[in-house]
Amino acid sequence: WFYGLWSILHHGIFLESTNEGRGHEFWAPGVYVTRRFETAREYARPHQLFSDGTFYRCVVKVRYNPQEVRKQRKKGGDQVVVPSCAVVIEEVFFCANDPPTKGEERFEDWQDELEVIPCDTESLGIGEKIGLEKDCAGQKDDELQAQISPETSI
Repeated sequence: WFYGLWSILHHGIFLESTNEGRGHEFWAPGVYVTRRFETAREYARPHQLFSDGTFYRCVVKVRYNPQEVRKQRKKGGDQVVVPSCAVVIEEVFFCANDPPTKGEERFEDWQDELEVIPCDTESLGIGEKIGLEKDCAGQKDDELQAQISPETSI
């Protein structure tokens, strides 16, 4: 989703799906990753960014700590669920000219007021600012990097 991409990349963190009341769709709380690019692409919402009829999708490639896996299932594209602190962003793929299929959710235009613009995070720690789980907050970046698997997921 392009509206949150700037904030995600600025903070380097994916928040966990945990609250159905806020519109989160999930079968287990956490951050969802998959090894299958096509699965990740299917979950990426097509978005017409420039009012030119072209739809784009954004897929973020990550690494995750396999010791932190909470749940895993083959159904739905081989998904793995992990806590926020177990994920590190590696790359971003922009899929241009990737229109929605019939019935697929999409964004037909760009609306500035929906973009999540990062605020100043210097006065508070990131974990405190965005509400990371207690077991993740306070870990330093080098500690997190040391726990991350060399295996890559998208």
